[in-house]
This record gives sequence, C-alpha cells and structure tokens, in this order.
Amino acid sequence: MALLRQLNEDGVTALEKYLIDAKGDPTFEPPYSLLYDPEYSVEFQLGEVELERRGFEDRRAFASYIDERFIGSGVLDDVEIDGVWEWLTLFYLDATCPLQRDG
Repeated sequence: MALLRQLNEDGVTALEKYLIDAKGDPTFEPPYSLLYDPEYSVEFQLGEVELERRGFEDRRAFASYIDERFIGSGVLDDVEIDGVWEWLTLFYLDATCPLQRDG
C-alpha cells in the first residue's frame, strides 16, 4: 500500500512534459520518482489515504475504487486540491493513460 500525496507545481509541470514527450515516443519511461520526491510532491492535505497499485476493468471501476479509498480514510469532501488528481494519474498511469498502438 502507498499513501496518497499531491504533486506540487513543479511536479505537475514535469508530469505534463512527460505526457507530451511520451506521446511522441511511447517507450519514454514514466517519471514515477515524482510521486515521492519532496521536490515534486507533498503530503495529501486532507489525511492519510492508502492506495494499492493495481489495474482496473474500466474508468468506472477506477472511480469507484478511489471513492471507496477516500471515504474509508475519512475524506468525505470533494477533492479539488491542486496536484491530487495529477498524482493519481501518474500513480495509476496504466489505467489513466493506457499505451496504444499509436502511442
């Protein structure tokens, strides 16, 4: 299990750059180090949310799992905090940005 964090502004910028670069070269390695590097990410502001790295059948299953983990951790607010969804995108990159034939 991993604890949810949030990317800071530099982390979001680095993730955006990766996504642009990877579109042109799908073999480009994801920058997973951003997830826990204090230069690029910070602790999640609303508490400790434990997550399991796993795959999902579809987007609905992904959303259901994230909702379940937030509620189970006592996070009942809509999470509209900068960097949270970007962190989740990178953590679950295979589910959120699956590799396709054209990249």
